[in-house]
Amino acid sequence: MSRRLYTVNENYFSLLTPDSCYWAGFIAADGYISPIRYRKNGGVKARESLRIDLSEKDKSHLESFKRYINYTGPIREYTTNVGNPYCSLQLDGVPKLVHDLNSNFNITTKKSLTLLPPELDEENILPFIAGYFDGDGTLNFSYRGNRRDCNVSFVGTKPLLSWIKNWVDINCPPPIKKWSQVNTSPGNYFVYGFSGKRAEAFAKLIEDVNIPRLERKMLYL
Repeated sequence: MSRRLYTVNENYFSLLTPDSCYWAGFIAADGYISPIRYRKNGGVKARESLRIDLSEKDKSHLESFKRYINYTGPIREYTTNVGNPYCSLQLDGVPKLVHDLNSNFNITTKKSLTLLPPELDEENILPFIAGYFDGDGTLNFSYRGNRRDCNVSFVGTKPLLSWIKNWVDINCPPPIKKWSQVNTSPGNYFVYGFSGKRAEAFAKLIEDVNIPRLERKMLYL
């Protein structure tokens, strides 16, 4: 295996801070870890790789991540088979970074099926949830006459969504004792959603935290 061409701070996810927890939440949603196989001494070995693919319109978010982890490599651009422009950031041979994502945030190669909630202190839970929301969350509005309702939803594993639900129930409780549930959707994933004033309260909370949000999901309510 040749020496890595680019440098990166592999210790970035060793220290749990609001920004590292935000990026871990985003990777839990939109990143993936996979082994890259290569030949050495007549055999086949593997090294850990972290990759994030986003729509080209979100390239500035990858550039922000590059700055946080001090990565000197490029962001590559490509077009999908159906003609959509995308961009990709791939880190090869980063065992320490991958180990910390696993040990501190339970992010593994099969995270879409197995992801468990991380054990975080109170100041880091909201940044992690905000990062996950920027990756696998949705905000939209529905209208009834002159009334506008805010709707927030997440997709993911049942353990993670139950953990998010518990935090939302405590910090953005409903005006009456009517609690949203984590529901099964077609396919092998779960959905959790809530709406109205508590959705607006959640949006305000993640807006007010000093974290590197995805620009197109910045909420102005």
